[in-house]
Amino acid sequence: MEVQREEEFIVSKINEGYSMARYGDGEFKMIHGQSITNMQEHNKALKRKLLKVFTKPLRKLLIGIPDPLCTRPYVEGFHKNFDEFISDKLAKINSIFISSFFSRPSLINKDSNEYFDMIKDIWMSRDIVLVNFNSQLPDHFLFQDSMCDFISIPRNNCFVKYKQIMNSCRKFYNQDKMFILSAGPTATCLAYDLCFEGEQALDMGGIAFEYSLFKGESHPEQWVYQDSYKIKRGYLRGIND
Repeated sequence: MEVQREEEFIVSKINEGYSMARYGDGEFKMIHGQSITNMQEHNKALKRKLLKVFTKPLRKLLIGIPDPLCTRPYVEGFHKNFDEFISDKLAKINSIFISSFFSRPSLINKDSNEYFDMIKDIWMSRDIVLVNFNSQLPDHFLFQDSMCDFISIPRNNCFVKYKQIMNSCRKFYNQDKMFILSAGPTATCLAYDLCFEGEQALDMGGIAFEYSLFKGESHPEQWVYQDSYKIKRGYLRGIND
């Protein structure tokens, strides 16, 4: 299975109108019947929706997974389980897989002013809808120069409000807006459903937190979805050493 990791490729696809959903250890915990600490209790309906992304892939949806070139045990273990899981899924041949580290550059030592400018440029020319728990997010550097609408979601266990969140998103349909999602595993499902209904949505996870961390802010956790979210620059080595 090929994983596209070059930022130029990913950005070009987004510019063509592709959406992006991302998988990591949290999403696979959910699929395997586990809860995600301080983020999302296990939910059978959420598990089913996460599986649907693989069993019914969409033509214009990028699927992000941890980069297989990374040599950390966490990533190697993920891909062993992932290969076993996806061996009989349609997505293996019908989907475009990208590196989910696209929105977590600190993990692979790519965080820089140039990198975040590239990210910001993706939606600079677009009206965007931010789906997040933090109402201050539109003022963040990455979004402050864009025309932003905001949909507030619960910080934890937001999947229980999934129907309400989708209905809030539908109010912005057919307006050429880009949805930027930060909602844990719920964002993976939202990206899929929004793409299916003809809108463009990017699951960007904690990208605002990544930028704040890069800038050395004293309390960057205000931007992150998960209370216990802890990362260290270069923690997942093996790609860009």
